[in-house]
Amino acid sequence: MYVSRADEREKQEPLFKSLKAFDYIFKFIVRSRVLFAQVSEGHSVQGRQQFDAEMRGLFTSINSMMKYTSTSDAILLCQGAAMKSLPIIVPVVLEVFDHREFSLLLKEFIENIPPDRLVRQKMICIDDLVLSKLFEIPESRNVLLQAITRQLKPLLERKEEQHICAQVLGNVLEILYRKDVGPTHTDVSILMLALLRTVIQAVIYMDRDSLLIGNFVACMLGLLRQMNEYHYQEYINNFQNRTDLLDFLMEIFMVFRDLVSKNVFPRDWSVMIMLQNSVTLRAMMQFSQTLNRQFISDQDFVYQLWNNFFHLAVAFLTQSPLQLENFSTGKRTKIMEMYKDMRREVGIKIIHTMWNNLGRHKIRFIPEMVGPFLEVTLIPETELRKATIPIFFDMMQCEFNTRHNFKEVENEMITQLDVLVEGGKGDVQYKELFNAIMSDLCSKHQFLCNTGAEFVKLVIRLLERLLDYRTIQTDENKENRMSCTVNLLNFYKEIERQEMYLRYLYKLCDLHLECDNYTEAAFTLQLHADRLKWSDDKLSFPLEKYPQAQTQRQLKEMIYHDITDYFDRGKMWENGIKLCKELAKQFENELFDYVQLSQLLKKQAYFYDHIMRSPRPEPEYFRVGFYGHGFLPFLRNKMFIFRGKEYERLADFNSRLQNMYPSAKMLDKTTMPEKEILESSSQYLQICTVHPVEEQRRRFKGKTVSDQILSYYKVNEVQKFVYSRPFFKSNKDKNEVSNMWIERTCHVIAYKLPGILRWFEVVSQDREEISPLHHAIEIMEEQNNKMKTLIKQHKADHSLPLNILSMTLNGVVDAAVQGGTEKYEQAFCTEEYLKQRPEDEHLVERLKDLMAEQVPIVAAGLKVHGEKAPPNLRPLQENMEKIFNQRKSIVELRYGKRSLDSGGPDRTSEISIRRINTIAESRPASTISTGSSGSSDRRGSGGSFTQFVEVPSIVQQPPPIPMRTPQNPQRSTIIGMPKISPTKQSVIIPSNSVDSWQSSGNSPPANSKQRQTIVLEERLTPVRPVRPKQSQPPRPPRPTTTISTEIHVGPPLPEKHSVCDYSNLPEPIQLPPKISHRPQSVRDKPMLPIPTMESPSSTPPGKRKTKGGYESPTKFGLPLDTTYSEDSAQGSHKQSPTGIRRSGTYHPNSGVSGVSDTPQSFTSPTDDNILSNNHVPEKISPASSASTTPTQEPPLPKKSENRYSTAGSETTNL
Repeated sequence: MYVSRADEREKQEPLFKSLKAFDYIFKFIVRSRVLFAQVSEGHSVQGRQQFDAEMRGLFTSINSMMKYTSTSDAILLCQGAAMKSLPIIVPVVLEVFDHREFSLLLKEFIENIPPDRLVRQKMICIDDLVLSKLFEIPESRNVLLQAITRQLKPLLERKEEQHICAQVLGNVLEILYRKDVGPTHTDVSILMLALLRTVIQAVIYMDRDSLLIGNFVACMLGLLRQMNEYHYQEYINNFQNRTDLLDFLMEIFMVFRDLVSKNVFPRDWSVMIMLQNSVTLRAMMQFSQTLNRQFISDQDFVYQLWNNFFHLAVAFLTQSPLQLENFSTGKRTKIMEMYKDMRREVGIKIIHTMWNNLGRHKIRFIPEMVGPFLEVTLIPETELRKATIPIFFDMMQCEFNTRHNFKEVENEMITQLDVLVEGGKGDVQYKELFNAIMSDLCSKHQFLCNTGAEFVKLVIRLLERLLDYRTIQTDENKENRMSCTVNLLNFYKEIERQEMYLRYLYKLCDLHLECDNYTEAAFTLQLHADRLKWSDDKLSFPLEKYPQAQTQRQLKEMIYHDITDYFDRGKMWENGIKLCKELAKQFENELFDYVQLSQLLKKQAYFYDHIMRSPRPEPEYFRVGFYGHGFLPFLRNKMFIFRGKEYERLADFNSRLQNMYPSAKMLDKTTMPEKEILESSSQYLQICTVHPVEEQRRRFKGKTVSDQILSYYKVNEVQKFVYSRPFFKSNKDKNEVSNMWIERTCHVIAYKLPGILRWFEVVSQDREEISPLHHAIEIMEEQNNKMKTLIKQHKADHSLPLNILSMTLNGVVDAAVQGGTEKYEQAFCTEEYLKQRPEDEHLVERLKDLMAEQVPIVAAGLKVHGEKAPPNLRPLQENMEKIFNQRKSIVELRYGKRSLDSGGPDRTSEISIRRINTIAESRPASTISTGSSGSSDRRGSGGSFTQFVEVPSIVQQPPPIPMRTPQNPQRSTIIGMPKISPTKQSVIIPSNSVDSWQSSGNSPPANSKQRQTIVLEERLTPVRPVRPKQSQPPRPPRPTTTISTEIHVGPPLPEKHSVCDYSNLPEPIQLPPKISHRPQSVRDKPMLPIPTMESPSSTPPGKRKTKGGYESPTKFGLPLDTTYSEDSAQGSHKQSPTGIRRSGTYHPNSGVSGVSDTPQSFTSPTDDNILSNNHVPEKISPASSASTTPTQEPPLPKKSENRYSTAGSETTNL
């Protein structure tokens, strides 16, 4: 009564209370009915019918109440209470009421609820009904499921209450999967037809970050899992038209591909992921049949549908959860037991079969499907590879039949291989299997037997290089990465794949920059620049490194600027100059950009300047053999020539390679290793030093070229290298020289060094044996040429250290190894040798000539050495002279007397050597010439020595350039030098004729044109900056020459020797105080008087006390107000750099307090030494002067120290 009158307000409250207690009420009713039936057994049928009618009426009334749409809270409360209580009473009602009729009443109950009314409560009620016992009964489930699906579908489509919908659907699928709920075939069909596509679309449009995506995917997989082949066919046949079926297949393929590519489940949910793959594979097998039946004919073929299916199959095969080789043994075994290897089934039954079913439609998938199928074949599963590799031959054949070539297949194969192998796909087994299968198929084809075989070889070559490159990608050894990159670079250049070529070119450049190999980075970039034209053509594709470049001209200009910078940092200025010249032509003749041209020419001048001024260490070259199968294939049993780094010697290079290959063993022999080593699985290294063979250059032939220029080509732009190994053909005798042969091996490498790598492989070798006599001649020629070069260098630059010249001369004069030339005479210059080998007579004569020519060369070297040798090297000098004089008389008596000029074309008098030092911009300078000490001794060597001494000037000017002067109009101008500035004059005064012709006004000697011209320039930086021009006082005119005409008569000086000795002067002379070095104002001041000597206990002004005496303030190793010269030592006083004339007074027979009576020798520095920054006079002590062993040059003293102070004596002003 209350239920039927629920719209009445006064009945609503009692009804709500009754519905809340519905569970207990129904338990009472059911229990009463059961007891009543037990008491009245005879009236059970009639009583049951009456009870069923009343129950039916009650539920009908409740169903009618659910139709109310009133917004009254009381009605809503009653309806909500009914939905909450009804599922609870299901187990109780089933005891006394028919389940089928009850399910129909519940179906009506659900359907009577308005669609938009109490939606959540309704879905909760449905979920509770699903979980009740009524839903486990097949007949009742069949009835309820139809109502449930009709409620779920609109909610899923409208994306409402998705959580509870997924929960209901999941519970339904879970019950249907149970084995104790009876047959479910019909239920699955109902659910499939009603909700499958709806769930698929919900998965498609749902955000992958949603918390519910996993629930819906699980529901979709659960439904597909319970569908059998009949269900699939039923579902396909249920589509009304072909368009709807096509849309469904597109959707399902899209969902599957997305799921296998980006899994929605956590990675550690292995069971769920494998279940998903199993369901997907089963569905793919069913839908593939649909494609073969309904979408294969010409009129029904849909390219996009088939394309999606193939990409789905590839994505399924290549997903990481199916790569069983990456799993542990236990996990792999368990997966194989439950699901087997699903990759084989997809590859063989789906991809291979579906491709063959395409027929003439195959050409539409070429070359798009080459990459995906290649990715499938690279999976390390042998059976899968055997089934899919033949697809490539089928593609080649199909394209050949259609287009008469297979270029598209080839290009796509190369492109995709590069990407896939670098990404970690493929292995050596794949390379071998691909070669075997494809070669066999091509050999059986009538038209592809040749071209197909070439294609297979091309792919194999690429695979080898890519596998090597991938192997060393994670290796810390960047040298190996560079080698592999160059191998790929050359391969892509060979097959003309521009984009791939540039890709690896810039990878190589970046590797070089990481290792500070700027020269190699420049040569690498130049490969790209050489492929560009000076044109305004658009680039075929943009470069990431130069995004602003739009045309080839712009890109080439940008690359050239980078290359020149790299060449500059690598000290390869010669190569930078070539590019600057090419750029200058463009700026001057094509672009008319004079601003850029100006900057470029400055840069080019900077390069020229550094070639002549900056020192460049000569790199050493090493031959390295990599033996054994332990090395990578591109190194295995091969030989390379390596270019060492700066100052890297053999020991350092060995250490570096041993660090790169710690497991390698060093071979102590330089001969070819045995076969056992070559075939060993270990690593063996063989390293030795080789010498580059300089290429002859026509542009230098017959011309005078500076050593600074020639030294570059001795060790750069070389492709041939020699290694000499001494050996004895018979037993050693007393004179090893006559029995020691030389095995000389000439190695030719693939490219010149330096290049895009610091090493290149040896491509050819040539061995020859050098007889002992030939070897002796080579050694003599090398020694003579080396000494000539050293003599020229020391004559040109007096600041060079003596250690190299000392060792060279001592090694020739007093040979401690192999006995020197005397051993050669004993071995070859005998009648017995000529009787045994008369054919060597001309070689013996050549050896004698070389020994005779060596005498004047050694004499000139000893002369230069004696002029520059400090006191501690005097014993060495005397010893060498003594031995040389003895040897000289013997050689001249036996082989004749020779002069230095007769020794060959390399005469020092015919070469002009120019030395220029960097001049500081902050200090202007003008030029003054002075005589060189020891010039009279040089007269016999066939050349004069001219110096240019820098002194302050008022106007700041660039460095002085020597030119033809009025004093010597016949002297030749040095070729290639610019004109001198008009504000500076260079007065050239030959050092051997300052007193003879300059003072008397006579013309220079007639042979002055043949004398050697040596230019020395240097800029000195003052301590205090120069005053501005406006603050400088006017300066009186100065004479054009700087030679003083004022005669100062001084006391007699000691007799001049090779070393000036002032230690025994009668009275010490005290130095004046330190004078501020300001050239503009100090000239106007009067000359300071020379103070008298004070007592030893007091410290004179401007001095600091040292251990052996007092030390004067110095600048560049001299007192700031003092200029030394040899002429001044003889009484001729010259103008000092400050413009003040100085003269000294010397008192003989005077000693210094606290000084030993032992005579001290003091070397007077010449003007050459004063000008050279590298000149370091030695601090002489009795102990050091008594030493007879040649010592190394002393280190440079600090600027604050007086480098001219001696132990026990003070520096003297001259």
